[in-house]
Amino acid sequence: MEAWVEFDCQITLAELKARIQVDYDIVISETSLHRALEERVFTYKDLHYELLQLNDESFKNKRSEYVQQLREHIIQGKVPIWIDETNFNLFTFRTKGRSKKNTRAKFVRGCSQKGKNLHIIGAISATNFVFCTRRRGALKSRHANEWLKTMLQEVEFQDASFLKLGPYSPMLNPIENMWPALKSRIKTSLRERVAAFMGPPPDGQTRTLCIKIVFNSTMN
Repeated sequence: MEAWVEFDCQITLAELKARIQVDYDIVISETSLHRALEERVFTYKDLHYELLQLNDESFKNKRSEYVQQLREHIIQGKVPIWIDETNFNLFTFRTKGRSKKNTRAKFVRGCSQKGKNLHIIGAISATNFVFCTRRRGALKSRHANEWLKTMLQEVEFQDASFLKLGPYSPMLNPIENMWPALKSRIKTSLRERVAAFMGPPPDGQTRTLCIKIVFNSTMN
């Protein structure tokens, strides 16, 4: 049974039950199968998709070359700066919550439409957050180029070198680990300030201004 699950992680309990009955002429319940898998530390979880070419030999070599070049730059005394962008929606919310057994975990959503995504593009070093900006709507290549020029001017880099990450290597970019923490904090702040999205804006303020205030308070 373990070999079947390891070979095909998507196999269902019903399929396991049928296969055991056909191969071994044993009738077993799905509950017993579930318990047996748990005893062998097999848990049911979301699937993690891996691209077919992810572990291609040429891509592995490119990732190895990146690490070697990065080490050479560090030996030369250069400070590595990693950049990346992410996006989220100001009407984002957590997909899981707590409630009493046999009851739904419900919350009131402010509107049925999400509106435009908000892009954040940032740069970090090994010790600090170097530069960050945000943009509503699409983030085109020209916007990314403008951001890069502004970042280099703002931080006053001297003799900067460009080192491209290897393909399919987010694990080599530390800023990738920062975005989930940032989004979690934003979701918490947005939940606490959900009143800003409900009903008419206070004191005659426009809805866009309310969104801006909430986002600024979240980022701070």
